[in-house]
Amino acid sequence: MSWRKTSEYRRWKKKVVARDKCCQVPGCNETHHLHSHHMNHATYFPEERFWVRNGIALCGDCHSHFHNDYHRSTKHK
Repeated sequence: MSWRKTSEYRRWKKKVVARDKCCQVPGCNETHHLHSHHMNHATYFPEERFWVRNGIALCGDCHSHFHNDYHRSTKHK
């Protein structure tokens, strides 16, 4: 089973959004359709996968822009 299908992952996503309450990109402030994004890539840093402090809330547009700008992932902190 993929770690993305676990209840622990669903709880992590909810906790990140509940903590941040809006998109954390400066100047955005969107409060709807928020995504939880791992700051340190969850595949390469599995020990940080469910740490709330390793997450940030981004709106859908900002999340897409981030992944487009950084080519879908980064292996480095």
